[in-house]
Amino acid sequence: MISNIESDKLESPCNVCGSNEFEVLFQGGDLMLEIDGDFRWVRCSTCGTLRQNPMPSWEELEKSYPPDYGSYTTLLPRNASLFQRITKRLGQWKRVNFVQKYCSSGSWLDIGSGSGQILQEALFRNQWQLFGLEPNQFAAKYSSDFLELPIQNCTIEEFLYSDKKFDLITMWDVLEHISTPTETIKMVSNMLNDDGIFIFQFPNLASFDRQVFGKYWNGYDLPRHLYLFPEEVIKNILQKNGFQIIEKKCIAGTYESYLLSLKFFNRSRNSPVIRFVTENKPFKFFLKLITFPLIFLADRLNAGTHITYSAKKVGCGD
Repeated sequence: MISNIESDKLESPCNVCGSNEFEVLFQGGDLMLEIDGDFRWVRCSTCGTLRQNPMPSWEELEKSYPPDYGSYTTLLPRNASLFQRITKRLGQWKRVNFVQKYCSSGSWLDIGSGSGQILQEALFRNQWQLFGLEPNQFAAKYSSDFLELPIQNCTIEEFLYSDKKFDLITMWDVLEHISTPTETIKMVSNMLNDDGIFIFQFPNLASFDRQVFGKYWNGYDLPRHLYLFPEEVIKNILQKNGFQIIEKKCIAGTYESYLLSLKFFNRSRNSPVIRFVTENKPFKFFLKLITFPLIFLADRLNAGTHITYSAKKVGCGD
């Protein structure tokens, strides 16, 4: 056990199985924003789920989501062309394409909508009735004002449309930020119509870059990421809540995550070569071209940094 975590922080049981038994993986700080703090990843000895333990409170985490956080990126002009949408927001364009395969119309709730990047791409296509939920006050107001969509500044527990049923609910890189993921998935199930679709993305424990970079892997992202899920665990959670998995796929984000992981790795090496590779914008474009076959292969093997699940609500669950 590592014992120098602040003594006033309480250890928490696994939210998936309730076990208090765990093994310590590593302890570290905030590699993304370099905000002060010391945090710890552990693996549940019973079910294998990874979690932060002790679990930080929202009051502790709030400073780790500043206005310039990646999910709060400014939106495209209202008259953006298809070319602009693909070149500036290729990942969002791919994600909405994935959604369209399984739900091409109806009511769509995006949980953790950030500055509204996904909702904006969906709005361009004019196929869905769109709703958003975003806990960050700045991001919720910005996206609501800009897109003129009903985006509530709240958590899923506080959501005012809790009695409304949706045809589609999405969570893009959100589930890993939640301290009670099993309760959240249960609420998602209750908020979906019968045969409704749940699409969500989270860091992929089976990714190649996790094996390469170890504790410097961008998917760990201390202290913002609270839970990470092995494949069998997420399958069991979905099944218990009445979901049938339709597809899992690595859609986007692997290249950018590789660069971030390499940047974090270089904190311990201070290599000028690695610093040039990760910070020189013209070279990064060239690097993206020459590494495209590797990234393409990793994603096709479902070994990219992020894994996306599509699941249908087919039963009542437990």
